[in-house]
Amino acid sequence: MGRTVSHDLRAPRSAAWTARLTATVLVALGIACAHVGAASAASPGYHSPGYAGQTNFGANVTPTALPAITLGTGKYPDLLVDAAGTAHVVFANDGGTSAPDTYSVCNLQRGIKQCATSGTVPAPATPDPAQGGIFSGNIPSGNHDFDGPVPLDIGNQLFVIERRFPDQFPTPAGSTSDSNVFEWSSSDGGATLTGPGDLGDNQMAGGAIAYGDPSAASIGTISRTETGGTFFQGTGPGSYTTAKAQLGTGDQAYDGELALDGTRPVAAFADLSGNVFVREYSGQGDVNDPANWSESSFHGFSPQIIGGAAGVFVLSSDSDINDGHLSLRRIVSGKATGAAIAMGQSLSAPAIAEDASGRISFAYTDK
Repeated sequence: MGRTVSHDLRAPRSAAWTARLTATVLVALGIACAHVGAASAASPGYHSPGYAGQTNFGANVTPTALPAITLGTGKYPDLLVDAAGTAHVVFANDGGTSAPDTYSVCNLQRGIKQCATSGTVPAPATPDPAQGGIFSGNIPSGNHDFDGPVPLDIGNQLFVIERRFPDQFPTPAGSTSDSNVFEWSSSDGGATLTGPGDLGDNQMAGGAIAYGDPSAASIGTISRTETGGTFFQGTGPGSYTTAKAQLGTGDQAYDGELALDGTRPVAAFADLSGNVFVREYSGQGDVNDPANWSESSFHGFSPQIIGGAAGVFVLSSDSDINDGHLSLRRIVSGKATGAAIAMGQSLSAPAIAEDASGRISFAYTDK
């Protein structure tokens, strides 16, 4: 059965961890399965329009499993939960061989069983192949999303980041690229989206975060299972870049993820030999220069990294297949610190997240 365990880490670091079982809420996106990712902490926290700051939602009730809510059919779902409890769910819609992919946004309010607002965002317009030259190979099925859209909160606005591949697009740098990371923004909670703008060219299957100055946040993306290693790309507000920090080399190319340590990005990724690597940007110099990132590693497989008020943590397994023993490690200044906490075993890939208060929720499948 599925379980969610919450750990309250707002107490001093030396205090014992406390755990309590809570209900697992499943969001079904057609044939796709949603997993919880770590939300960006680059801003004070996204608030859906009209939210008055109410945090008292009545007395606690006995946790019970809730039925799944069908939101649509799609692929690569992700979500951002704001301070009002509204889940901003995004997922890609497969265009198949004859059409480009689109993506959908659903605003699922607390206690509501359907989207308060929803819509499908058209694909970025590719240059017509009739233009010839490098655009002659563009086809509808080449304007696809292979990484998944990511919702972010920046300046109390909802942003969606998505990559398209392999059709050729013109870039703000005056060149063309077959890998393009686009950005949409919304000031009304996703009811309408403006864009897209072109941010960069990184593969971003490991996700995206907002980092740096909350009033003028940058956007970072990270690769996952890419030939040659793990790559981070940071783009400043209103800009475009092709620069990247190669954080891992060779087979250090798996399970890339990002979190925030305060306002600085920190990355976790793995190789095929049972090593987890953690690298954190120093906050000084070019974020796309790997020399400005710390380096550390420990034994493990399949890392997941989270960050928030309680700090940065990495969940990993001692096995490269399911049912391995899971451990949670605190990360301080880019390095594992203190004893690892045993988190049990899971028959399938677990999920972990840290909320704005520092509470960690951990979902797994027991025997």
